[in-house]
Amino acid sequence: MNFYIKLLKKNLFAFIFMGVLLIAIIISAGVFTALLAGKAGVENKVKGELVLRENLTMAKKDAPTLEWISYLTKKNEALDKIYNGLMEKIDGPAVKMPVEVMESLKFKEKIFEVQKDLRKEAAGKQLEFKDKAVFLGFKEYETKIPRDKEVPNLTKQLEIIEELISLMFESEIETIEDIELLKFNDGAIKEKKDEFRYRVFPVRLEITSSVKNLAWFFFRLSESDFIFMPEELKIDSMPDLKDRVKGNFVISTIIFLTDN
Repeated sequence: MNFYIKLLKKNLFAFIFMGVLLIAIIISAGVFTALLAGKAGVENKVKGELVLRENLTMAKKDAPTLEWISYLTKKNEALDKIYNGLMEKIDGPAVKMPVEVMESLKFKEKIFEVQKDLRKEAAGKQLEFKDKAVFLGFKEYETKIPRDKEVPNLTKQLEIIEELISLMFESEIETIEDIELLKFNDGAIKEKKDEFRYRVFPVRLEITSSVKNLAWFFFRLSESDFIFMPEELKIDSMPDLKDRVKGNFVISTIIFLTDN
């Protein structure tokens, strides 16, 4: 089962880097839109890499040429390097649901505290929150208290938002136009008698930034303790602002529900 976990995490990590390459394309193309299937995309990538690894293993048994051996060696070294880096994250709290959960009223207070603290920090870093973004996606809880059963998932979503905004600070993103928490969904991959369960928390972000800083933001997503996966990318040039783009994209976070 750990093999499947490695495969999933490796693909998500590699996909982040693909996002950075797409940013480079935007510089010359001006506008780029990509739509990816969420749950199906994750499962297909896992299964695809499983087939690749199996093919590589079989190829080694067929007396390959020296050139093929060299290719296999480099490919496996690259995969192992990614595996090792990603497996360091697997025991961390970022990729798991929270163990301790607050009472509903206290969690609502926590939302207010985080909103206040992030806006204060943003002012010092010249990051502007537009009106729709100041609530960090939790606007509905301005006037109501979350139900107890909602708190575990909301707690993880708040952690995700804090991490994303922290990465924006580091990347010197200029403006957050909007933050929207989308409906989370569960998935599972079965292998023989084992089952690997995970939960996907998507967040839609709309930001304004320079091309370079947006590229740094995507790179830092790959460096985070969280497992981030860009699912939709729409980035438009801004004719009135030189070297500025407006990004509208969905960033999904993969959380493990099964300990193996």
